[in-house]
Parts: sequence; C-alpha cells; structure tokens
Amino acid sequence: MRAGVVDELLVYLAPALLVLQAEVDIAGPTGVRRIPLGELYVEDGRAHLALGPGEIVVSVRLPANPPASSYEKVRVRGAIDFPLAGVAVALSRSGAIITQLRIALTGLTMAE
Repeated sequence: MRAGVVDELLVYLAPALLVLQAEVDIAGPTGVRRIPLGELYVEDGRAHLALGPGEIVVSVRLPANPPASSYEKVRVRGAIDFPLAGVAVALSRSGAIITQLRIALTGLTMAE
C-alpha cells in the first residue's frame, strides 16, 4: 500500500470501526504503540489525529467476534464525495434483549 492509504481508509471507515471498538497500531521513532481508535481523533481541525512527529498508523485491529453492525451515510453524489452525515450502529443481543449498543455519528461538530 502507498503511504497514507491506512489514514485515508480511517477517514471513510471511522464510524464503522469505532462502533466495533477497533484499535490502531501506530509506528514511530520510538517503536509501535496500540490505542483504541477513539483516542486517535482529537477536536482540532488542523491536527485532527493524535499522532506524534514521525508517527503513522500501520494497522487496524478488530475484535475476534465483533457484534452485528451497520453503517449508513448521506452524500450528494453516489461516489467520490465525503459523506455529509452518517451513522454506524453495533449491537449485541441475548435473545430479544439488547445487551450492548454503540452508535457513532459523523458530519457533526462539537464547536459552539
């Protein structure tokens, strides 16, 4: 893969990966570290990823038995565009009872 492909995939797949509790491996000058994907993102438009100097995301890890999940997005065109908004949902059930529900929303801002 060319440099930056993993970062590009994280942009498109972040909501789905977040609800599945993915972890990322980050390589840099001091070695490799693993963090939950949710800790990779920060509220800063310029430096929106919590990467140090010389660090790059090298892999994404999913749990061995992920729950059922789905991701839907809204965009102007059917291809090429970034989603205007999106929602990813993952849920675990025990019979008819939902035991865990995780939701990730995109296209929102935390700024006031």
